[in-house]
Amino acid sequence: MKIVVGLLSSDKDVQSSIEKLEKVGLDVDKIGVLTHYNAARKLLSSHQIRWVIPHIGWGALLGFAIFCLIGLAVDWYACCNFFGYGMMFWVGGAVGLAGAVLGAAAGWFFGLDKIERETDFYSQGVGKGGQLITVQTNDQMVTKVMDILRQQDAAGVRTLKGL
Repeated sequence: MKIVVGLLSSDKDVQSSIEKLEKVGLDVDKIGVLTHYNAARKLLSSHQIRWVIPHIGWGALLGFAIFCLIGLAVDWYACCNFFGYGMMFWVGGAVGLAGAVLGAAAGWFFGLDKIERETDFYSQGVGKGGQLITVQTNDQMVTKVMDILRQQDAAGVRTLKGL
């Protein structure tokens, strides 16, 4: 189950969207309209962790790759010039793990920043008189629902993963 959201500017567009969604077979119970800033923020905030996880993963991977290479280069230099071969290669792995932790933290930070901007877009739109329409639908109907909302000039049409 997915949730499709879009920001509409007028009651007329909302009513027209609801009528068109009903015509394609969606239940009225699966269609919601949020008109309050806090309600929009609450809905979007409940999906934040799902949006941040990919940023954390990519940050950790990139951090590990970069720091591991740096650590191995330092190990190689130190072993060849100071200690002889094979004494300190474990340091490269440890530096790589530290890089993974730093990369994951950076991914978390940048992921939350992106999500905060997106959440603000919808919340402020609602705060300025817009209406956030939400439609719970199955995977087969997502494209159709998004097309209907776009036909009504909804801004920021996108999907959220279901609860």
